[in-house]
Amino acid sequence: GRLRGLLTAGTTLAILGLAAWVLPGVLVRHTAQVVPAAQRADIGQRALDDVTRLTGAPCDDPMGLAALARLSERIFGPEDTPILYVLAEGLDRPAHLPGGVILLPHSLAEATEGPEALAGAALAENLAAQTTDPMLRVLDHAGLVDTFRLLTTGDLPEGALQGFGEAFLRDRPAPPADAALIAAFEAAQVPLTPYATARAGFGQPAPGLIEADPFKGLIPSPLIGDSDWVALQAVCGG
Repeated sequence: GRLRGLLTAGTTLAILGLAAWVLPGVLVRHTAQVVPAAQRADIGQRALDDVTRLTGAPCDDPMGLAALARLSERIFGPEDTPILYVLAEGLDRPAHLPGGVILLPHSLAEATEGPEALAGAALAENLAAQTTDPMLRVLDHAGLVDTFRLLTTGDLPEGALQGFGEAFLRDRPAPPADAALIAAFEAAQVPLTPYATARAGFGQPAPGLIEADPFKGLIPSPLIGDSDWVALQAVCGG
């Protein structure tokens, strides 16, 4: 009887330990999957607010924003088009948030001769968001209690994203696989070389992408007009 009791207690503890290890991840993944699009967009904007608390507000020159919107539509099409934001400082790499929010450092517009590197960075971030749901990062930061509240009430409590910006800006996620990038760039008809060259400045050199550029040696059609490119370069007021 004593042995049976020990075995029962040991089995119970093992089950509880396994549940404590597995269930949090299951809860986070399930919640991320069922959050509706409107709520994703709201959470993405709240996450952006916490990031820009540290970086400053996104650049907002009207002509530059119009050019940025046209570039986004050229890359992604007119439906479910991601929202591109350019940050003048504080962001040293392209990044993304839930709700189709893509953040781009202004250095990509300042240091390049055309919009291809900027467009490529946006394309790569959108692919990364499709590969790994950015809502998972947000919910991991919010914690299990607030994640459960989101699942049961449909609302992420105030304060759940406090401090998210610091962790987000420190994060260095791996880029998508080269094969996926090559396919995405070819489908969007965006040359790879400018993006791959710029990526080296973010500490992620990608010589293989340059060699595999499907438009290498060709002159692709302009992504946007010259006047739009000039306006986009001045989106931060300079």
